[in-house]
Amino acid sequence: MRVLGRGHHKGKTPMRQNNYWATTVGNTYTNVDIPNRSQVVIVGAGLTGLSCALRLLRANYEVIIIETQAIANGCSSRSGGMIGSGHRLPYAVLSRRLGGDLAKKVIRELYQSLDFTKRFIKDNTLDADLQQTGRFRGVMNPSDMDAGMRNAESLQRISGETIQPIDRDSIDNFVNTDVYLGGFFYPEHGLVNPAKFTLSLAEKVMQERGKICVPVRAKRIKNAPGHTKIVQTDKGDIVCDILVCCTNGYTAKYSRYDVGYASRIIPVLSTLIVSQKFDKKCIQNLIPRNTANVEASARHAYHRTTPCGERLMFGGRTSLTNTNNKNIVNRMENIANAIYGNVLGNTPIKAHYAWAGHFGMSATQVAFIQSVSPNYYRVGGYTGSGMAAAPYMGHKTANLILHTNDRNTVFTQTPKIIMPHMGGAWFMHPINAYYKFMDFFRDR
Repeated sequence: MRVLGRGHHKGKTPMRQNNYWATTVGNTYTNVDIPNRSQVVIVGAGLTGLSCALRLLRANYEVIIIETQAIANGCSSRSGGMIGSGHRLPYAVLSRRLGGDLAKKVIRELYQSLDFTKRFIKDNTLDADLQQTGRFRGVMNPSDMDAGMRNAESLQRISGETIQPIDRDSIDNFVNTDVYLGGFFYPEHGLVNPAKFTLSLAEKVMQERGKICVPVRAKRIKNAPGHTKIVQTDKGDIVCDILVCCTNGYTAKYSRYDVGYASRIIPVLSTLIVSQKFDKKCIQNLIPRNTANVEASARHAYHRTTPCGERLMFGGRTSLTNTNNKNIVNRMENIANAIYGNVLGNTPIKAHYAWAGHFGMSATQVAFIQSVSPNYYRVGGYTGSGMAAAPYMGHKTANLILHTNDRNTVFTQTPKIIMPHMGGAWFMHPINAYYKFMDFFRDR
């Protein structure tokens, strides 16, 4: 996760040089004492890899996880901490892209992933600050409201999920702003602290005798006799019987270890800021029900309160590639003040914390579990829905390895579309130029 610099705050309230979530957890440990042999090697200590490891450890498998960065330093622990079942694409688009039957299976299983992950947190007594607050999805124009109604009807029919239309007169029950003309409420969605969630799960893995090696960077994967693999790292080689790759949005950065995996993942830059402190009553006036809040807009903005109830958090797409830090933070502040500026009056929202990280999106915008060869799996492409989908898909991957009766999942059937990678995600620059062009006309 890349931390943004000071930039535009010189001479003003200083912006802290870390991620807000990092202030809510203790220090993580380092362990570079890697073995030369393990039954299972998992690359990536995010929610996917940790969930997969926990399931396998409880089935008496020997598991080693290697992680390039500190534990809880990737997108699993640096997101907005919203947990839901939604897919970024409306059902009509998903149906055209995948076909009706496959699209319905994706919708149903994403809804199942939400229930799974809430139960997973509770059953394992994970310290995740889970709150089922519901999610409000704000709509800014009549055409999006009409499309949202059609999509909500489809989702309810397919999955049985409860979705409540919200008219303009009722918006103040969720967010105190005049930006939205209506929206939808998803009562089963909620909030977590992603850093606590990830670290608590890592502790549970270690309690089950799992070994997490960090910082250890995977450099290359080689075939070995008898369907085994050799994972070459910067700290030595590990021979394993089963390999699971879960680096998702960070795969492109370290693509040399698995170019085929990196070619399925588009690393999308997402930016988050946390505001200065406000009076708790002021925050409660802005977001009365402490809901997770998202927009039905191209910028994919989202906002919530922090667990302390004294700050506001905003996130969204400001650029798909690394860009000027000052511009990124300015744009997020502009979004925040456009939403709540009329209510706060002469107190503009300023970023006291700001950071950015990459979530993984597949070319089809549908997550996947790929069995590359016997006992070699790639998992990722959650497209911003990883808080619920990642633990679920890690668990499902473990079930595939264990050949359990409940191992079947639609995410092994999603289309494989690759982007020519050539050692780097070069294709992000033309994609980013397109969105900047569209943003220019949208924001005029």
